[in-house]
Amino acid sequence: PRGWRDLTSAIDLYYGKRPIYAVSWPDELERYGKKYQLRKVAQLDWFGMTVNEVVGRRDVQSKAVP
Repeated sequence: PRGWRDLTSAIDLYYGKRPIYAVSWPDELERYGKKYQLRKVAQLDWFGMTVNEVVGRRDVQSKAVP
C-alpha cells in the first residue's frame, strides 16, 4: 500500500529501529530468508502461513567471477 515492491522494502526501512515481525507464505519465507535471519514465532496452520521475527541480516556479498 505504500508503493513497496515487497516485504523487504519495509524490513529495510525499519530494521534496527524497531522490532519487525513478518507474516509470510511458505514461498516468500525462502526468499526473505536469503536476506534476513528469521526466527519463527507462530504457525498459522489454518492459513498455511508463519509469523517470523527478523533477528538479523544475512551477509550477502557479491562474488566476482574469475
